[in-house]
Amino acid sequence: MTLAVARLRTPVLSGLVLLVLVSLTTLLINYARQYFFLFDDFALIELARTHSTRQLLTEPLTGFYRPLPFLLLRAETLLFGWDYPSGYLALNLICHAANATLCAWLASLLLPRRPLVAILTFMLVLASPWATETFLWASGIFDLFAAIGVLTALIGVRLTLDPAQRVIGVVMAGAGATFAVFSKENAVILPALAVAIVLIDRPWLALWRPATRFALVACSVPIALYLLLRAAVLGMLVGGYGEFGTLWHQAPVLQNILRYARAVVWAPMPGLYDPLRLIAVALLATFVLRTLIVTRSRLFLGIIAAFLIATLPVCWFAMSADSTAAGRYAYLPGMLAAIALSSGLAMGESLARVIPIVSVMAYAGASLLYQVGVWSASCDLSRSVLAQLEPYRGRTDLALDIQNLPYMFVEGPYVLKAYAFRYYGDDREAPLPPIKARARTVSFAAKHRPHEASAGIEAGSDYFDEPPAGLREESIHLELSGYSSVARLM
Repeated sequence: MTLAVARLRTPVLSGLVLLVLVSLTTLLINYARQYFFLFDDFALIELARTHSTRQLLTEPLTGFYRPLPFLLLRAETLLFGWDYPSGYLALNLICHAANATLCAWLASLLLPRRPLVAILTFMLVLASPWATETFLWASGIFDLFAAIGVLTALIGVRLTLDPAQRVIGVVMAGAGATFAVFSKENAVILPALAVAIVLIDRPWLALWRPATRFALVACSVPIALYLLLRAAVLGMLVGGYGEFGTLWHQAPVLQNILRYARAVVWAPMPGLYDPLRLIAVALLATFVLRTLIVTRSRLFLGIIAAFLIATLPVCWFAMSADSTAAGRYAYLPGMLAAIALSSGLAMGESLARVIPIVSVMAYAGASLLYQVGVWSASCDLSRSVLAQLEPYRGRTDLALDIQNLPYMFVEGPYVLKAYAFRYYGDDREAPLPPIKARARTVSFAAKHRPHEASAGIEAGSDYFDEPPAGLREESIHLELSGYSSVARLM
């Protein structure tokens, strides 16, 4: 990446690239330093901590079969335990940076001799304002691992088009596919995605090159093996959210795919900036689309095809606008879109191109900065709640009834589920008493921008333990650090 920056002919662009990279890196490192466990982190870490390596390899957990990330989590528990939550997030950020690098590499293979494309792709993916849930939440490790495998395999398939790199290409395709599919089942679309990536700038006959055929087979064999193993231990199309065929059949698929496209373009920002954001997105979209359609129409169509393929495993889920929730589903599709966007922005390296590049990076950076603020609030709130309950540890004479457990922010980031009280610090001698909780959403805007505060969602009571008969029940109202609860969860 440093060599690519050095090859830029415009000093202004070189300075801009270095400024953006330093700013993004500093922001993410500072966030990792203050990270605290959120929501599913507690359950996933406890599962990894209490299951053997053999169990993690052979048994489904949480309704899914994803052994490789669980093996990493087990290693992390040995290193960090419950004492160093920032360690878990730091490894997520390392994986995220690896994905940004791999995506830039893929962009350089699709558009050689254009270093600015690879650099812009790296910066956009590093910011990834469309999918902060993936790398700002420790539980996003499954999607990070899967993306590493998918991108490695796609790079491998592309390398087989070069006679000098056929062997390494086949090896990377097979290794990447294995890593991806045993990290998350969404990677089953990899062979189709590989075909789309090959055809972006090559004729159909390129698929019949011996090395490319071997690479496609190397992508397919691990997936077939995974599906057979998954069918044996869980069910081929069954998961924690239900049976995939049923989910897909009942969903408005086309509408959901359009929502994924919107999520990539319309990154979460404070509502105050909606008019400016609308103008900026419209102008930039016009510029980029005109450039792509006129000069690189085949790349444009190929990326659209790849984007559609990448959303197929998750298109049963409807993403919400201006929310980080489920952003991990848009992580891989967004990276593919970043290649197309970077290609449009990098048409020439003259000073005239600086304005749209600065605009896009400012937009992505502002959205990331805002989202880091909301995720940081989630971490602070989770840490505060657990600290407030510490005085009750070891009490055997009562049961607790929490009236306002912060469940998630309206803006998307999750906070706590009641089972966190069972798992966190369970290695200590004095456990917490039985707890039941009435969960609530909280609002980031209600504290920081009251005029923008929106209504919450409704859900049920969240039970951790039903108090045994005979225990005195004590009702608790938690201090939520100024974040008002906006709706009771069912």
